[in-house]
Formats: sequence, structure tokens, C-alpha cells
Amino acid sequence: MAIETELKLSLPTRWAPQVSKHPLLAGLPAQACRLSSTYYDTPDQFLLAHGVAVRFRRKRGRWLMTVKRDDPAGGALTQRQEWEYPACPGRFDFSLVGCAKLRRLLQGCSARLMAIFSTHFLRRSWLVERHGARIELALDRGHVDANGRRLPLCEVELELLSGEPAALFALALELQAELPLRPALASKAERGYRLSHGVPAQPCKARSSGLQADMTPLAAFRHLALDCLWQLQRNENAGRWREDPEFTHQARVALRRLRSLLRLFAPVLPQGFAEEYGKAWKVYSDVLGAARNWDVLLAETLPPVSESLPGDRGLVHCGRNALAQAGKAHRQVENVFASEGYARLVLVFVARLFALEEQESAPSLGDFFIGRVGKLERRARLQARFAEAPSAADWHRLRIALKKLRYALEFMAPLLARKRFKGYQAALLPLLEGLGRLNDLDTAARLVHDHMGERHGRFLLGWLAGQSAMLQLSRLPPDLENWLARKPPWK
Repeated sequence: MAIETELKLSLPTRWAPQVSKHPLLAGLPAQACRLSSTYYDTPDQFLLAHGVAVRFRRKRGRWLMTVKRDDPAGGALTQRQEWEYPACPGRFDFSLVGCAKLRRLLQGCSARLMAIFSTHFLRRSWLVERHGARIELALDRGHVDANGRRLPLCEVELELLSGEPAALFALALELQAELPLRPALASKAERGYRLSHGVPAQPCKARSSGLQADMTPLAAFRHLALDCLWQLQRNENAGRWREDPEFTHQARVALRRLRSLLRLFAPVLPQGFAEEYGKAWKVYSDVLGAARNWDVLLAETLPPVSESLPGDRGLVHCGRNALAQAGKAHRQVENVFASEGYARLVLVFVARLFALEEQESAPSLGDFFIGRVGKLERRARLQARFAEAPSAADWHRLRIALKKLRYALEFMAPLLARKRFKGYQAALLPLLEGLGRLNDLDTAARLVHDHMGERHGRFLLGWLAGQSAMLQLSRLPPDLENWLARKPPWK
């Protein structure tokens, strides 16, 4: 078994001839090889569901069978187990797969395996020794075929043969100075499955943090930061901002989680690290936030009012104006995330993550989390002690404090007793949902006032004010009391 560590970068096809002209490759011999692969799975995609890929590949006249188990991280880095050995196409002998559990899984479904899709490409590769590492740089150009459909393929892969993963990012940044390379998460297998299904990528929510109690705080931070990037890139790489507002929402959630994570782990990070990258990522979070505000107004706020007053001229005007503003906001999102600055920030940030050095006397992860999350929880409780009837601004400050607490708890969840965590979460989430709705109403009122004026938005502004008042008087107080009565799950 080998652990394959690889960085994948997409490249516009017209730029492919420029790769071999890059100064870093000057004088290095190149190898060229045509590769054809067929990927197999069961009719119900059993292997895909278990994060396993099985393929037969023809390489220089020889057939090889490869079994891979994906462990995708953020920043386009993948680290996965791989078994590869000579085999005859269609004969599934998994006896050489070293993991007994995986071997049993494969043997159990081998009789049902069938060809799902294929890839065909020309690979030109160079062996680069740089930054204390040996790296294979491969340029792949070709296509993916599935069910009569074809998808073009042009990408650069950097595979770590020896050395540290940080070297991959250092090399990628040097290449990026001359080439429009972008970090890409989707493997050839993932694109093949998507093509065979005939469906586009779907919005991606945050996954379970997967922390382990024996991690150091710094290792946990790196793991969680890569996970936040994974969610961001899953939504950003889809390139479907205007087709489905949920991509914008989930990308924004990913950046909110990442910025909360930077603040949470600031004590174990180098001086200035959290502030530097908190500001860097805020630029992209703000652009997503502006688009998200218009999406919420169009999808959630306007429809119930319009249904009660169909054909109202003021509401029709507001709807048209909001649609135009949303279009502008999403074009801005597309431009910002297509920029060289964004692609470079991803690579620079991940390179810095892998370059972080452990402290000599770091606390245990459990002690670190309890101290930090406990502080957030105390701040939120202090924020909830209103001297008098709370204003919208008071509720907003409480919402911000509780969102920081929520993200920290979700990061920490694997270290907590499941039942106690779920009970606390059941009290926290309804309160946050109500506070989020209040914020949506206040944001909608601001957008209507600033962009549509009182003449067309007078009725809508009145309706928004009424909804906000009812929420503050009827729903939020009991939800707040319910949360305040809950004991934190780490005590």
C-alpha cells in the first residue's frame, strides 16, 4: 500500500502548451504517455458511497488495477491510500489489498461490478526536485467519457514522491506566477461519476469535524481549517452561483466557520496569523454576504407579502429592483472568485497551514477547547443579560456571540458526550434560527430603504417592522430562556 499525496490544479486548455516553457522545467527531461482507464462500480454506486474507486488502466501496453480510498482535504490536496498491481481487465482479484476491512467490502460486491465511465488523456510529466522534496509534475490533457457524454480534461497534478506536503504548495505558487492555475478538488473519478449521472454538482454543507482527542491544538486547527476550505471549494468550484443561491449560502458559511476558527485558535497560532488571514478571507465573505442578502429578500421575504397583495405596484417594483441588484451581486461573486488573487490566497494559506510548527508546551486539545469555548459561552450569557427591553441591536450582538459559540461547539463535537451535546444544541439552534430571521428582516428593511425608497417600499417596510416586532416579543424571549436554562455539555 502507498499513501498518495497529490495537489490538483485546473488549467485552461489554451494554456497547456505554456507548461513545458515554464522556467522551472527548463532543461528537465519530460516523459509522455497515453493513459486509458475504465472505472467500475455496482449499479447502485456502492463503491462511490464508501469513498472507494476501482479502475483498470492501460499504461505502456500493460494493464494495472488500482484501488483508491479518498481522503479529500481542502486547498485541492488529497491524501489517500492506494493499491496498484498488474491485472487483467474485468478480473477483480482484491487479494493484494492490504486493508482487511476494505478487502472484504470489495470482495463482497465484486460480482456486481460494471464499467461506469472511462478517461483518456496524454500525460506529460517531469521530475522536479525543489524545496527539499521530489515531486512529479504531470500535465494531463484529454477527456472523460460516460453514457455518450464527453467532458474535456486539462489539469496539472503535483504528486509528492518524498518530502513534506508544504513543498507541493511552494511549487504550485511558483508555477502560478506564470500560469493561471487554480486549486481543484474534483478528481477524475468524481467528474466521471457526475458525467455518468448527468447531473451537475450540488451545494455542499459542512461535514462532521472528525477531530480526535489525541490531536494537538495546532494539528486540530490545521485539520479544521482544511475542512472549511473543502466546503468553500466544493461550492466555489461548481461555478453555479446564479443557478442556485444555496451555493452562495454554503460558501459563506464555510468562510464564517473559517474566520471563527482563526479567532478560536489564535492563542496557539503565530503572532498576527489569525488577524492577517481573518482580514484576507473577510474580503470574500463580504462579497458573498452582499449576494446572500439579496437572495434571502427574493426567496424568503418578498414571496409571502406578494402572495397577500398580488399585483401591488410597489411590491412588483421592489421585486424587479431586487432581482437586478441580486444579478449585480452575483456577477461580483463570480468575478472575485475567478480572480488570480483568490486562487493564490488558497494556495498561500494552505502552504502556511503546513508550515506551522508545534509549540513545546501545548495544552491538551480537550483542555484547550474547554477553556476557549467556556469563554465564548460566558460572553454569550453576559450579552443575554439585557438591562431593559432589548433592542434590535441588542439581539444582533447576541446573535454574533451565539454564532461563534455554535461553530466552536460543532468543531468540538467529537470530544463531547453525544447526548449532552445534542441536548444543548437542541436549545441553541432554535434561538439562533429566530435571531437569524430577525437579522434577515432588518437587513431586508435596510435594502428596501436604500435601494427602493419609501414611495415604492412603504408597505413592505411596514410589514417588515411588524414581523420584526412580533419576533422580538413572542418567539425570541422563550427561546432565550430555554437556552439559558441549559447546562453546557462540557461541564
